[in-house]
Amino acid sequence: MIKTLVHKYLPAMVTLRQSLHQIPELKYEEFKTSTLVSEALKSYGCEVRTGVAKTGIVAMIDSGKPGPTVALRADMDALPIHEETGVVYQSIHPNVMHACGHDGHTATLLLVAQVLQEMKAHFRGKVKLIFQPAEEGGKGSLAMIKDGVLENPKVDAIFGYHNWPGLALGHVGTRVGTILVATGRIEITIQGRVAHTSMPQNAINPVLIGAKYITALETLCQEYSRQGAILNITRFECGEMKSGMTDTVKITGVYYVENETILAQLKADIEHQCQAIIIAGGATFAIDYFAFHTPTINTAAEAKLVLKTAQECLSDAEVIEFAKPQIAAEDFSEYLRLVPGCFFLVGAGENSPPVHTSKFDFPDSIMKNAAIVMCQTALNYLNTKP
Repeated sequence: MIKTLVHKYLPAMVTLRQSLHQIPELKYEEFKTSTLVSEALKSYGCEVRTGVAKTGIVAMIDSGKPGPTVALRADMDALPIHEETGVVYQSIHPNVMHACGHDGHTATLLLVAQVLQEMKAHFRGKVKLIFQPAEEGGKGSLAMIKDGVLENPKVDAIFGYHNWPGLALGHVGTRVGTILVATGRIEITIQGRVAHTSMPQNAINPVLIGAKYITALETLCQEYSRQGAILNITRFECGEMKSGMTDTVKITGVYYVENETILAQLKADIEHQCQAIIIAGGATFAIDYFAFHTPTINTAAEAKLVLKTAQECLSDAEVIEFAKPQIAAEDFSEYLRLVPGCFFLVGAGENSPPVHTSKFDFPDSIMKNAAIVMCQTALNYLNTKP
């Protein structure tokens, strides 16, 4: 029945997805998007609450029978990128586009809502639909949690997905444990001493020390890449010129690590290199860490449920149990710190442009598999959970 309903409503949802694509909005500015989504949900007969975490939406599908509550989540925000896809439904908002596929995630969850609203007689308990703002750097999941999205009724498990360029079109993958890694920014400030440019021997030149330090960091980057982690140096910035020189340099980088143990080791290695190179060169340093996302860690029972459900709904070749975490990060991690659940990936195609680039466009065809797996996972959870 799920496949029949998904097939029935998919063409209209493709049109809606393309409408969403035309009106991309940045974090906490998703007003047009929120209006379109809430009106669609109301037309399906869902109970809708708007204004959650400013522009978020929570909708409820109540079977009328006692049972658990399962939450399904989609993100809605876009990115500050000028679109160059050339599609006829291209963004009408200058320098803003759906370059990460959140338009597709939102449309998928609307398709799920339409199907499950029609199937209330086939499950017990409740389905809570979470349309979240500000996944892109706005900690929207934390804002939704603060506004009580996991309460009233209390959520027993949560599921969500992301499209995944590089994975075959429509294929579904996940794993028990860490599916996506932690990420953050590192800033290393080197403080030297200026002198007249004709007397460099009297200076402590942070530019030269910083250049030497970056070379050492590159070796560290390579070592961590062999462990499945990433340290990427992204910026070298000199401070204000004084007497023709600068006395400060800032080195910025980003990291992706599977767990806190690896992050602690990375911090220790960076500190050691600072002591060995910067202090030895006569300068001083300060290191600041800015955590973006914690690891997205799937609970065992819920990850196994998604894999088993996907195998029931799709062919064996379309379902992948990843051997290791994928190198990306997501604020869905914050929900999984509080309730059991699973985040899974749906292939956007092996030749898809990367997300966060001007050429990316969510492939409409993958909504079918994503919606089928999400619907069936929700039903399987609700009908088997004690």
